[in-house]
Amino acid sequence: MKSLLALVGHTGLALLGVLVGVGGAVLGWFRHQQAKTAEAKAAASTAQAQAELTMAEQQTSAAQADAQAAAAAQQHTATAIKANQQVAALTDGYLKKGLQAWTRD
Repeated sequence: MKSLLALVGHTGLALLGVLVGVGGAVLGWFRHQQAKTAEAKAAASTAQAQAELTMAEQQTSAAQADAQAAAAAQQHTATAIKANQQVAALTDGYLKKGLQAWTRD
């Protein structure tokens, strides 16, 4: 009877050890899955932040290009106004000379 009790006790301890081992393995697998999920979320957040940074850089580049285009348009307008004024002054001079020449005859 003692040996049967000893066998049951040893078997129970062995089963308890197996259960603890299996529980540890399950807990380890669960923690591993949590770590994988956290790593995936961090990678997604990093990718999103990089995309937002790239978009901000593109918007900055576009704004700089718009500013350069506006400055060029402003310079073009100023040049066109100056050219029109020169043509107008030249035309007035020619008109005056032509009028004087016509009235002399």
